Amino acid sequence: HSDASPKAVLELGKLGRKWALAFVDGDHVAPAPLRDVQTCAPFMEPAAAIVLHDLTCPDVAEALSYLRSTGW
Repeated sequence: HSDASPKAVLELGKLGRKWALAFVDGDHVAPAPLRDVQTCAPFMEPAAAIVLHDLTCPDVAEALSYLRSTGW
């Protein structure tokens, strides 16, 4: 699905289904990557994967650190 986050993520989340995969490829400048994973996380299945594009960018890596700190 391609649309602006977090609005689009929240709209999809309202459909009530849990997701097995989220591919986050958006704005690579903070706070956007962190906001994107924080928005996706509540809609994910327990064994889901969140894939981050351009993980070598420090602000994207911050989002990965957040996920790790919350048990991902």
